[in-house]
Amino acid sequence: MAGRRPYVDFFYHQTPLYLYTLAGFAAPAPDSLVPYRLLSLLATAVTGLFVYAMARRLLAPVPAVFALLLFYTAPLQYYDMLALPNAVMLCLATAGTWFLGFRRGASSAALGAALLVLAILEKPIALPLAAAVGIATIADRTRWHDALWAAVVAMSTGLCAWLLFDRMSGGAFTELLRLQTGRFASKSGFELMLGYPAFQQHVREAGLHSALGWNLHEHARSLLLPGPFGNLHLVLLAAFGQIHVARRPAPAWVGRRFLITALWALPFLFSVFVWEPVWDHYFVQYLPALVLLGGAALQVLWETPRLPWLARAAAITLLALGVAAGVSHFEARTADYTLVPHAQSPGERWLTFDPFLAFVSGAESACGLIDPFNVYGEHSLIALSDAAPWQRFRVDRGDLVRCLEADPSIRIAVGSERRFFVDPDLQKSLDDLGPQRVVRIPLILNNQNRHFQRRSLLR
Repeated sequence: MAGRRPYVDFFYHQTPLYLYTLAGFAAPAPDSLVPYRLLSLLATAVTGLFVYAMARRLLAPVPAVFALLLFYTAPLQYYDMLALPNAVMLCLATAGTWFLGFRRGASSAALGAALLVLAILEKPIALPLAAAVGIATIADRTRWHDALWAAVVAMSTGLCAWLLFDRMSGGAFTELLRLQTGRFASKSGFELMLGYPAFQQHVREAGLHSALGWNLHEHARSLLLPGPFGNLHLVLLAAFGQIHVARRPAPAWVGRRFLITALWALPFLFSVFVWEPVWDHYFVQYLPALVLLGGAALQVLWETPRLPWLARAAAITLLALGVAAGVSHFEARTADYTLVPHAQSPGERWLTFDPFLAFVSGAESACGLIDPFNVYGEHSLIALSDAAPWQRFRVDRGDLVRCLEADPSIRIAVGSERRFFVDPDLQKSLDDLGPQRVVRIPLILNNQNRHFQRRSLLR
């Protein structure tokens, strides 16, 4: 963050813990993409260890390994490999689930509750995961003492974080909470996105008319497609496992069926009815529950007494198909960033609506466009509030044009996000500034579309 503070020096639409986590981890090499993604990779590796620990409590040794392999190779894991808060959030949430949901005692309950609150502070979509663990703990009458400890620690941790973030931001963090709670209360997220022609066209082509329709469509697109670009194999295994543990639970499942069910059901309800619009990377939160239930399904085949060799071969085949789907998915979505041109001199500034493009090119984002979807134009999140802390970060078309006219050294490199922001009027203004300021950005190809001709994203 180069010494800048969220809400004070730039706008950030979520809780700030991930920014500080990322900045601290990447401090030795802040200009390289490696440490930013390495954090996600390490967090995913640690999450798998907690998933395996849960699986060993619920499954036999071999099916527990199957569950671990399903977790690491699920196509959804692609989003846990990126420089996004999802992986760190899921790591903390899974660790919290282990300590609060699978272990007993006040100290484990307190640690689990603190980890779950930290997960929410990394990315708030962890809220239903934390709620699921809390509800399951309260539902167990033998654990009310643990539940009390967890509640005290959770409220204390949340309050301390609120006060700390608010003090660090001069009161702006509380304004952010008002802004976001107001957005969800008014159900305005989907309507804001409809203001972008590219999103509107996608919604129209899919025949959708509401936030609920979009949320269900996104679930179907991400989870119910077969092959490497969907997670249907994992959903089917989990569905079979859910039915099995409901009808014929092994002793290890009797006390934890409700917890494992809640770990996918409550996030699903939030993703359908509360968050709007949802995006497929939200769904990584389903992975621990899905792979545990998938492991239960594979255990049925692994331990069946009828034709055991055939059943075990079927279990290994299903697992191998799932692993192959995940590996193929990762390989197909490997992008070629060598196509991105680099800044010609240190400190060179680019106007781009894609912050990641500026980072990989070594340029600095110009004209305040650090987070365009949340600060640029009348459809941005920041446009919902007239609060003083936010209005100074808002950028409109006129601001961009004046910024470019005032500093001729700013290069214009509008990448793939241009279709959301560059309307005909802005395009004309950019064209009037002259072609010498344009940085031509080729399509960043991944392996699934390398056969398409490379073309410029700047019209």
